[in-house]
Amino acid sequence: MPPLHSFRSSFTSPHTTGVAHSAFSLPRARLWPSFTSVHHLSTGDIHFSDALRPGLLSAHAGRIAPSAHALAGQVGVAKWGLLVPVTAVGVLAAFVGGRAVLGWFAVSWMVLSSSCLVLVYWISSLPLHWYLATSDYRIVATLVVGGAALTPLLAADAWAGSKAALRELRATRAPAIEPETFPA
Repeated sequence: MPPLHSFRSSFTSPHTTGVAHSAFSLPRARLWPSFTSVHHLSTGDIHFSDALRPGLLSAHAGRIAPSAHALAGQVGVAKWGLLVPVTAVGVLAAFVGGRAVLGWFAVSWMVLSSSCLVLVYWISSLPLHWYLATSDYRIVATLVVGGAALTPLLAADAWAGSKAALRELRATRAPAIEPETFPA
C-alpha cells in the first residue's frame, strides 16, 4: 500500500484539480442560460457599456431618483439594527481621531458603491418597480456589511491616534505640584 501522502497528492495534483474544476464549471456555466432559453425567459442582462450611451441614459433618467430613494430606504436601524449607526460612529471617530484619510476612504467607498448600485438600476431594461421590489433589500447588504466591516478599522486606528495624542499631551504638561504637607 502506498504511503498516505502519495495517495493524497495524486488527488490534488494540478492536472486532476484542473480537470475536476472544468468538469463541474462547464455544466454549471451553461445551466442558467439553458434554463432561460427553454422557458423563453429574459435574463435582463446588464451591459455596463450601456452607461456610455447618452440616449439610453437620458431615456432612463427618471429611474435615478426612485432607485436612490428605494436603496436609501433599505438602509436603516429598523432593517439592520445598530450596524448603520455604529458604522457612522466609526467614520466620525476616524475624522475626530485625526485619521481623515481613512475616514475619507470609507465615505468615498460608500458613495461610490451606492452610485454604482443606482447605475445598475438606471441602465437596466427591466421594469423598475418590479426590479426594486425583488432586489433592493438584497443589494443594500453589500453596503451595510461592507461599512460594518470597515468600522473596526476606523475605530481602532482612531483609538490608537487618540491614545498617542493623549500620551503626547501628558508628556508636555507640567508636572503636578504636590501640596505641601505640614507636620502635625
